[in-house]
Amino acid sequence: MIEGQKIPGVRICSAVRLTGTSAKTNKGYDMVKVLYLLPARDYEKEGFSKKGWGFEYREISGIVDDALFDDFERLVFLEPCDIYVANHPEDLSKNVIVRVEQKLTEFVQKKPEPIKA
Repeated sequence: MIEGQKIPGVRICSAVRLTGTSAKTNKGYDMVKVLYLLPARDYEKEGFSKKGWGFEYREISGIVDDALFDDFERLVFLEPCDIYVANHPEDLSKNVIVRVEQKLTEFVQKKPEPIKA
């Protein structure tokens, strides 16, 4: 398992695994995209300021890993959780989610049925 840097208190909106063949290159792909929310933060520097309310939206890739998929299966989406990010094994200029941890009280999520095309 890849260790990562903890980012606490995020709310994951969605996690999607995409597989297929590129129409342009005819190469196969297998990737994970995760959308999450972070509490909005204020920021100031010379000549610029930002005042934030609510949440800010972020998108990040995830590693293709059964342990991460198990984390998503147990996750109650939009409830606070901690994500762990690390350098992408094949591209060190990018970060990826490698693990998700969530501590819940007595709340149960019903998983929606898959949409059939």
